Amino acid sequence: MFDFATNSNEECEFKVDTNIYSDAVVSKVLYWLSSDFIISRKQLSPQLHFITLKKKKNAIENLLLEEKIAQLFIDFKVRETINKETEAIRNILYLKAFANYSDLEDLRDG
Repeated sequence: MFDFATNSNEECEFKVDTNIYSDAVVSKVLYWLSSDFIISRKQLSPQLHFITLKKKKNAIENLLLEEKIAQLFIDFKVRETINKETEAIRNILYLKAFANYSDLEDLRDG
């Protein structure tokens, strides 16, 4: 996230580099902000998205907004990294669990 700017008390905008934050991370961050903001997302290039947030009633103050958005990006980026790093372990556990399940079905049929 960069070029964070507040245009008014009701609107702010920033750019996101999808080389740093995946489309899934950007979508999750925007989802969590959607209760407080009307969101506009434009793809300026394959790796650059332009986001505009327009405040709904009782939304978070702009002073805290940049901090909140930055924290959400970091949070979802770390979650994505952990999911990628642990994918092989999860797959092994699934295979092990379901391999044993098919053995039990054979015993019931016999």
